[in-house]
Amino acid sequence: MGARENMRMPTRTHEKKPTTPPVYRIDVVERIDDSPRRRPDLPSLDVGLTIAEPGPQLDVVWDRRRNKNPDRWGVIRYDLMDDRCFDDRLLAKDHQHIVIRRLTRAGHAVNGCSTVYRTYVIELDGSKKPDHHGWLYVGQTSKSFEERLAEHLDPDSRLGSPKVRKNFLRPRLDLADTNVLFDQGDALIAESRLRVRFEKLGYAVDGGQECYQRALDET
Repeated sequence: MGARENMRMPTRTHEKKPTTPPVYRIDVVERIDDSPRRRPDLPSLDVGLTIAEPGPQLDVVWDRRRNKNPDRWGVIRYDLMDDRCFDDRLLAKDHQHIVIRRLTRAGHAVNGCSTVYRTYVIELDGSKKPDHHGWLYVGQTSKSFEERLAEHLDPDSRLGSPKVRKNFLRPRLDLADTNVLFDQGDALIAESRLRVRFEKLGYAVDGGQECYQRALDET
C-alpha cells in the first residue's frame, strides 16, 4: 500500500496568470442630444473615467455606445483630453474633477450640469450708515435675481440675509457685473471683488466675504 502511494503521479497545479492592474484615464465626449448648454456655441460634454487606451481601443468602446444610443453621443474630444493616466482610481477621480472644472469654466455644460451664476447688488437704508456714501449688499446666485431677492425678504427663509430683510431699499442691478459666470468659485471671487470695489468708493458693504481677502490682495 505504501509503495503504491509513493508511485502516485504528482498533482499538476494550474497557476493563475498575473493580471495587469487597470490604468485609468479621463475621456471627453460630446453629447448630441437635447442636453442643456451653458453657452449656445459650445457643446455639452461627458467627462468620465476609462481604462481603454486613447485611439482605436477607445474608439471601439464609444462606437458600441453610439450603436446603443445613436442620438446621444457625438465625437470623442481628444483635443480636450490630456495624456495623464493613473494606477489609482481615486487619484483618477480627483483629476476628473479638475478636468470637469476646467471645461466648466470655459463655458461647457459638463455631465448634465449647465448652471450659471451672476452677481447682484441690493441697496440698503443708507441713513443707518451716515459715515458712508451709502450701504450695499453684494451677492452671487445661480437663481433669477427675483427669486433670490424673495428669499432675502421672506421672514421665514433661512437662505436670506437678515440685514437685507430689515434694511432693504431697492435693487441696484445697474451696479452689478453683467458677466455670466460658469463656476461657483469664480462667482464667489466676483462678488468679493464687488465688495472691495464699493468699499474703496466709500460704501458700507455686506456680503461678498467668502473670498474677501483674496480680492483685497489683488488690489
